[in-house]
Amino acid sequence: MTARHKRVVIIVSISILLFILTTAVYLMQLNAVTDTERAEAFLQTMYTVTAEESTEIMARITSGSLTAEMTEQPLRKKYERLMTPASFQEAVESRAIWSNETVMAMNQCEMTPESIQLNPSPFSMPDKPAFDYEVTVKVQPLTNQEAYTYQPQGTLYLEKTISGWKISRILIDETSSVALALQARR
Repeated sequence: MTARHKRVVIIVSISILLFILTTAVYLMQLNAVTDTERAEAFLQTMYTVTAEESTEIMARITSGSLTAEMTEQPLRKKYERLMTPASFQEAVESRAIWSNETVMAMNQCEMTPESIQLNPSPFSMPDKPAFDYEVTVKVQPLTNQEAYTYQPQGTLYLEKTISGWKISRILIDETSSVALALQARR
């Protein structure tokens, strides 16, 4: 083997080793997120609807161009890193993660969580933790009216995946949902 071949083998070997180390560090960081932190991140995402999102969704609704694919694409971008594929599909079909965006758009509001309270659920298992949650959210109409505060509740189930903790199921207490509260206000 020539000196040139040896250098190529060494460079390739070092490159592969660096790639493996980088991947291992990345996966360790993903797994470093605790189940509680993942649940909080999910709720923060679920109960945040910006004015831009609300306006964009309303434009799609009124134009009649809101197809299933157009619904799923922005949701996938927003939630994919937080949920298992099966729970994402279930949440889209049940409208659990789509309802906040729709309600905010229909009422021309934006929503931000002010506090998140998590308590271990009695349905929690060592390998599949569950949390009962209550989120205090502020709903601000885009027309500069007075903001409202609501406290939606529910239960989140998590499971450990190769890329860390992910939401595996969402149960929302419909009697405390933001959608129901906004309808009652009308």
